[in-house]
Amino acid sequence: MQRSGDEVPARVGALLRIVGRVVRFGALLSGTLRCGMALQSCVCKLSKRLCPFGERVCNLQKWASPAGRTCFPYHSDRRLYICNILRQSGEAERMKHKKVTLGEIARVAGVSRATVSLVVRKSPLVADRTRTKVEQVMADLDYVRDIGAARLRNNSSRTIGVIVPNLLNSFFTEFLSGAERVMREDDRVVLLANSHDDTSRQNDILQRFRGHGVDGVILCPAEGTQPELLTRIQGWGLPMVQSLREVGRDLTDYAGADYIEGVRLAVQHLVGQGHHRIAFLSVTARTSAREERRNGFARALAETGAEDAGTVEAELTWDGAAGSAAKVLALPGRPTAVLCFNDILAAGLMLGLRRAGREPGVDIAIVGLDDLPLAQLTYPSLTSVAMLPEQIGALAARLLVRRLVDRAAPIARSIVAPALMIRQSSCKKAD
Repeated sequence: MQRSGDEVPARVGALLRIVGRVVRFGALLSGTLRCGMALQSCVCKLSKRLCPFGERVCNLQKWASPAGRTCFPYHSDRRLYICNILRQSGEAERMKHKKVTLGEIARVAGVSRATVSLVVRKSPLVADRTRTKVEQVMADLDYVRDIGAARLRNNSSRTIGVIVPNLLNSFFTEFLSGAERVMREDDRVVLLANSHDDTSRQNDILQRFRGHGVDGVILCPAEGTQPELLTRIQGWGLPMVQSLREVGRDLTDYAGADYIEGVRLAVQHLVGQGHHRIAFLSVTARTSAREERRNGFARALAETGAEDAGTVEAELTWDGAAGSAAKVLALPGRPTAVLCFNDILAAGLMLGLRRAGREPGVDIAIVGLDDLPLAQLTYPSLTSVAMLPEQIGALAARLLVRRLVDRAAPIARSIVAPALMIRQSSCKKAD
């Protein structure tokens, strides 16, 4: 029986609406509906050519029609016909927001679903030509990997958490860069959090990381962190690496710099420049990094025979560092040189000295630790000991990857050797 021109669009539009509802409820349409090959083939061929989302129609849906029925005999411009039906049914807008699946990628690229899965997982088993084709299809269809599904299959979120005590110091951004580079090679994403050197906030962050299902954590412990925290984390079954600061000794894997050797290099350099009354400008935070620097300072003074001209503490802020200049100038030991905990304190001290009418690098020598890019921007340029934070971050990430692979591996330590970078701020002592 011949159908009228108005009846077919209405019937097909109604069918599209039904199919859309099935899609939204997650039914496997290929198993739910018997495919009518004539209508399916017609829709695929026509919608692929001119309908902007016709490719999705073809891949997402299998339409059925009664056997023997003729498809679309009533419209001369069939491509426009299909687009009109999609607009009338509302399926176009809904399909634009539906996630692309691996099966759809496979059908468009003309490969198996297993091959697409290998490409997504960056497997070396896929030929370069095939990989390029599949990746192009993924880009064209705006494919986004379903991390939740991958986690269910592999029991891994492919994410790791990194917690640092502050973001004022660019040392930590360089550290993060190294960690992120290694994790990217391992197909993982880094989640960064700032504890603001607050143990309560640090605990909240760790709980959130657990909630997000991170595979492991790189922790630079906040001031006041107790060893009991490490026991708790191990009880969670969450692999962890400490870095830059350490709570306890050999309780977890650790990556850091040789602070004691770095301080020794700085003191030896100052003594070689004729300075024998050397002061130390420290941060107020009581951490392992502070204690290692102080111990290194005491050892270096003993080795060189230089005099301890006193210690000044300052908050790790620009104002705190600049304000420390008055305290340094008031020290009874009358230092001719100052070794600073890091480059931020050194740069702030130089500003404070200049405000006090003293010329850094001329009236008093200044040496920093870390060798940040900031060291070359000060006036005069700052002598500093490079601690190589990017390398430390990379080492911490490799230790965590190792721990993820082998939870029972022995505890390991990776220490970066420092290097002295001599510039203009460490002047020779005037006669």
